[in-house]
Parts: sequence; C-alpha cells; structure tokens
Amino acid sequence: RSIYYATSFDIQYDEAWNYNLFLDQHFYYSMVAYNNYPFHNLITWLFVHAFGNSVVVLRLPVILMGLFTVLYTIFATQFLVKKQWVALLSGTVFACLPVSVFYMMYARGVMFEIFFVIVLYSLLICFLQTKFSLKRILLLAVLNALGTYSMLSHPYFILASFAALFIYGLMYSRELIRYSIIYLVASFLFSFIQFIPMIAGSGMSPGIHATLGLQAASFTAYINHVEELSYFITGFSYTFYMITLILIALLFYSFKKNKF
Repeated sequence: RSIYYATSFDIQYDEAWNYNLFLDQHFYYSMVAYNNYPFHNLITWLFVHAFGNSVVVLRLPVILMGLFTVLYTIFATQFLVKKQWVALLSGTVFACLPVSVFYMMYARGVMFEIFFVIVLYSLLICFLQTKFSLKRILLLAVLNALGTYSMLSHPYFILASFAALFIYGLMYSRELIRYSIIYLVASFLFSFIQFIPMIAGSGMSPGIHATLGLQAASFTAYINHVEELSYFITGFSYTFYMITLILIALLFYSFKKNKF
C-alpha cells in the first residue's frame, strides 16, 4: 500500500523543501543546521546518495520504518500479552490508522518518532512487570535521546512518561521514585549532548520560539484541537474520550482488585 502511494502521489512542498535544504547538502548538514527531523534526514541522505534522488527513494526510509514498526508492535504485544490473535490484531489496527498511513506515505521523520515511542512504551510496561535497574533506565534514556533526534517534540513524551513513573512510584515503589528522576535527568542530558553540534552550528531558536510563543487557548479551542488530533490519528473525533473513559475504568478496577 505504501509503495503504491509513494509512486502515485507527487512530491509535496515540505518534502521538496527538506530535500533542497538538507538532503542535497553534505551529510553533516542535518547535524549542524536546525531541523525538526535530524535522524530521518541522516538516514534518508544515505538512501538518496546511494540509490538516487527519486520520489520513491526519498520516501523509502519511512516506508521501511513503518513496516518495521508494525512488526515490532506485533512481537511486542505477543511478548507482553501472550496472545497471538491480540498481537496480530494490534499490528493490523496500527497499520490501518490514518496517522500510520499518512506518515508511511510522505518523507517526514514522524514514523521514526512513533517507532521509538512504541519501543519505549513496551519496555516501560515490561520493566514494570519485572524490575527496573540502572542499566535499564539508561537504556530508556538512550532511546529517548534517539526519539528526540527523530522529532524535536519528543521531550513531551519524556515528561509524560516521567510523570507516570513518578506517580506509580508514589503508589507502589519508593525505589521507582529515584529511578524516575534518573530517567528524566538522563533522558534530557543524552538528548542535549547529541544536539550540541546543532546548538553550536545554528542554535535552537526556531524550536524555542515556537514553544515559548504558544498562547493559552480557550477551553473550546482546546477541545476542538483534541478532537482534530483524535480524528487525524484514529479516524474518529471522539476516540480520545472513549480511550480516556476505558483507562479510568481500568484504573478503578485495578485499585479495587489490589485493595481486596
């Protein structure tokens, strides 16, 4: 499907802009000049200079990363849930989500970011079921750094996952509180280290200004934005609310089960 889309749709403006500004330059240019998807650009640069600068080659890295993400989703679900039909269903659903279809079609770095988020999420669940250690925390921090290098907004996931670990530690494990702090510090430290060339080359002012320039929106505007994102990711505007209610119900069930 992705190969069909890649050969059927003309190159988009931002794909052409990204190629002219980064992929048609030296390999190191994406490392020292500000861009939103440095990891994607480095990988795609290798493909373009090895196989030519056609639209299909330009999109081939995200197609392969998308297929790899689908396979990882299947095997990770099988490992965690131990049910093959659930694993196959999870991979099928992920492959059919509008967000997956879109970002397996156009040459952007979002699919790289999605891959690292799914890997991190599955490992967090696995480590919660087994046991955290310093080596495992550092592994998660390295993966977070790669996620940040895939898309510069990944630190939002770092903060959200840290908050989840910290709250879980408050409820169940004092040791996890310490590990969650190490997780947060190491993730941001590793992310900062790999961006030193970009900071020294062009600075991070475009991303900083975009973050600091956000203004508080009305509650209605916020709700509309959430529903638009829900529609883009899943194809339905109210999926976010449905999943939130299901998660709250599961939390109450978990608390009741552990209490009695």
